[in-house]
Amino acid sequence: MAPARALPVVLVVVGSLVATRAVAEEWRFTRIAQPGEPGLGGIQAPVQSVGPPVLNEAGEMAFMAALRFPAPTPLLYWDVGIVFRGDTEWLEAVSDPATETVREPPDLNDAGQVVFASIRFASGSSSTTIWRWSEGGRVAIADDTVFEALTGIARINEAGQVSFTSHGALRNGVYVGDGSETGFSDYDVIFEDSSSVPAPRIGAYTDINDAGHVVFGYSSHADPGDPYPTLRRVLVGNGVSTRLVAEEGVTAVDQSVPLIKPGGFSMNDSGHVAFDTGLSDWSGAGVFLFDGSEIRTLVLAGLSDPLPSASLALNDRGEVAYVAFEQGDPGGFFLFVGDDLVLRYGDPLDGVPVEQVRLLPNAFNDARQLALWVQREGLDWAVYLVEPVEAVPALSPVPGFVLAATVALAGLAALRRGRSRA
Repeated sequence: MAPARALPVVLVVVGSLVATRAVAEEWRFTRIAQPGEPGLGGIQAPVQSVGPPVLNEAGEMAFMAALRFPAPTPLLYWDVGIVFRGDTEWLEAVSDPATETVREPPDLNDAGQVVFASIRFASGSSSTTIWRWSEGGRVAIADDTVFEALTGIARINEAGQVSFTSHGALRNGVYVGDGSETGFSDYDVIFEDSSSVPAPRIGAYTDINDAGHVVFGYSSHADPGDPYPTLRRVLVGNGVSTRLVAEEGVTAVDQSVPLIKPGGFSMNDSGHVAFDTGLSDWSGAGVFLFDGSEIRTLVLAGLSDPLPSASLALNDRGEVAYVAFEQGDPGGFFLFVGDDLVLRYGDPLDGVPVEQVRLLPNAFNDARQLALWVQREGLDWAVYLVEPVEAVPALSPVPGFVLAATVALAGLAALRRGRSRA
């Protein structure tokens, strides 16, 4: 009779699995660009390197790739940075390798508009221009005749507004333009720093949402005698006012220990900002969310766990994708979407183990697709598109009355077997 008594215990465990693990999620990895491969976007020149990609809601990507031409171009460069746009089926170049080169990652919106900064050379000098490209042509958003020290990193929203930073003596701040400007007075000034030396530092990276809100990093000197700005803040502004998102010493509503300085950040169209940081008692680190009024914890890892890094992205559903790093030597990475492990150090991609991965703040969409910058063992960085794929259920969901009938019938069968053996 022992098997009959043990049977309900086994079935209770299985029933629990049916309720919580009915469908698993798998991930499909598609390589988009790899150094050494010719013919990218129809250009018959070998790829020397590729930069980190971005992604829109349609699953289209944009990235910069350096292509080597057989003879110097008019730029006098062998390797020319070109911006490409496309998906797993097609790619096209949106910058002109004959007249310009690109060195920083581009951005794109759901309409397929691409924003990037290019460098052009003429008469022994160079000039930088931020462009917004679309199927109908391109529009200049800003150049270094107005902003003498553009950082070259720009972001675009669905309205075609572009956020960017300048680190010049006259224009040191965060700005937004849409291509209609005729002079500096037409730009939206999100934030400017006119402090005396030692000057605070405005980060090169911004993020702009569809409401025109811009998030950016800002570091200042905790003490005037400090040689470096060590007090870091994350701020969000709209041209009218600026709000604090996070800084060292603030406390999340669900934590009792203050946070240390914030790192990388990503903002969605709700105005929520995800950022990584640690706890001031050094007990752990995590990803936190500012929802417009307070900070709460999304992910918290102990020091013995993989610790989240500045490589993170937030989508409009409020989900976060992030890269965490294992402590110690050799120390590997883990890529998560929420609680789902997507990729880890040593996993094979196209038969080659992965060594490093990077995720930009605008490389994760509502369909849970990711645009990844991946380095595999012995190879240069490559661009991959990652997509969720629903696996065949390992345990099919069973309605309660069917599950109960199954338990009853299995129990009766076991009892009969037990009696026949007796």
